[in-house]
Amino acid sequence: MKTICIICMRKGSSEVKNKNLKIINGKPLMYYTINQAIKSKLFDNIVVSTDSDKILKLSHKYGAEGWFLRPKKYANNKISKRAAIIHAVKKAEERFSLKYDLVIDLDVTSPLRKISDLKNALRLLISKKSFKFNLSN
Repeated sequence: MKTICIICMRKGSSEVKNKNLKIINGKPLMYYTINQAIKSKLFDNIVVSTDSDKILKLSHKYGAEGWFLRPKKYANNKISKRAAIIHAVKKAEERFSLKYDLVIDLDVTSPLRKISDLKNALRLLISKKSFKFNLSN
């Protein structure tokens, strides 16, 4: 089963400016989600979807993949996150020449999640066969 983790990070947060880059306990907020995804060893790819060169470069430093900037039409607070995720998955499927069976979205604003929570949630999702992801908008 091919599994992708999408981490969406816009530069223009409407509530907390540059929240993804805010330093918490010595690291930017984005570090914790990327690190959890990597350490979980659950994903074939961990892809960052962003409209910021700075976020993209820093996410590489922490081990995430990202090679594109999200178009403006997917980078405002009026567009659904689903549309941004679909865009990122399509970009990844093109780049890696494969189709993902499972798409997981991890929010940057949940840095206190545990890796065991990720593993348990994925195990439950798969055992219940309760996942379906349609790339059509």
